[in-house]
Amino acid sequence: MPAHSTIHTTIPVLTTGPPLVVAIIGGTSGIGSYIAKAFASVFSNHGSKLRVYIVGRTSSRAEALLKDVRATSPDAQWRFIKASDLALMSDVDAVCAKIKESEEKDPFIGGEPRIDMLYMSQAISPLAPSPRKFLPNFLRTIRWSERASTATTHQSA
Repeated sequence: MPAHSTIHTTIPVLTTGPPLVVAIIGGTSGIGSYIAKAFASVFSNHGSKLRVYIVGRTSSRAEALLKDVRATSPDAQWRFIKASDLALMSDVDAVCAKIKESEEKDPFIGGEPRIDMLYMSQAISPLAPSPRKFLPNFLRTIRWSERASTATTHQSA
């Protein structure tokens, strides 16, 4: 892992590069919301170069977060995608399909549909009883990576 000072000096450089499309899975609270707020702060004067998908279960948390990040970085594009249960493969696939549909309908700054950064901060309590079978965390990570990359890969005819 890079040094803390390296991270802090590198993040502002993101605004000088190409426009970014970011997906934050589990983004309505905790680490995910912190990541969204950090992007809003860094891109506060360069928001037109940023599109962020915030994926989570709780609409009320998302609304509060979106109000905050939009106030900080009003020119950025902030989109909420509601998920039912991110522990299920079917939900992972459904969210990826929604992002793909959104990117195909309205590619960011006229570019090809894509996700440049994928942050996965969703949490499942290992102590909570669950009557359903769910995908182990490492397999969900692989599924997200696979679906996110294929969902936004440009298909030529």
